[in-house]
Amino acid sequence: MPSKVTDYGFLATLPITATNINISIINNMNLTYSHNLYIAATNAAVRKYCRIPIKLLMKKTKKFIAKIFALSWPYRMVRFSLAALFIYGGVVKLLDPKGFARIISSYDLVPEALLPVVAIGLPLLEALAGVGLLFDIRGSLAVISSLLGLFVFVLGYGILNDLNVDCGCFGAEEIAQQESLRQAFYRDLTLVGIVVPFLYMYRWVRGRTTLIHEKSGENGPNM
Repeated sequence: MPSKVTDYGFLATLPITATNINISIINNMNLTYSHNLYIAATNAAVRKYCRIPIKLLMKKTKKFIAKIFALSWPYRMVRFSLAALFIYGGVVKLLDPKGFARIISSYDLVPEALLPVVAIGLPLLEALAGVGLLFDIRGSLAVISSLLGLFVFVLGYGILNDLNVDCGCFGAEEIAQQESLRQAFYRDLTLVGIVVPFLYMYRWVRGRTTLIHEKSGENGPNM
């Protein structure tokens, strides 16, 4: 029986040479490089066009804030409201110093000998600071900021110690309403965290604007 001979001659016709292999590798590298360039260009375009709305939004926000600070009525309205609040609170407590002294005594933070002084001096300082802020007297806002910080501390002390006392922020009228310490605490915290910083920021911005106008030889804006 004759043996079967396998013909391997077809292998000679295959284009498997070192040159062809190198060309194939280079083509693959070029395709990969082109693909990477395409991805990079696409990402750059996406970042570019996504950045435009953000820049536009920031630009419009800056313009809006500039318009707010260019107006005088927001500052005056907030200043008058805060001044009226302190004037009212101080006057009401001055009308009933004994009642306010009892409220102070409930917190057990002031010695008994100093209760009359604090019961009269603190409301008087509130009212005077309110009048000063009403006429935009220098230093009045700093006094009000300090008083608000003191009120937040005292109210926080009463909340942490679970004291069953009234706020006494507006004298006998608030006592009758039985307003909780938490409500008074959040109210004063809002004044300290939002209202007072707004007034300081407005003064700072207007001061810089006035300085720029003075350097350019123009009249500064009126407060």
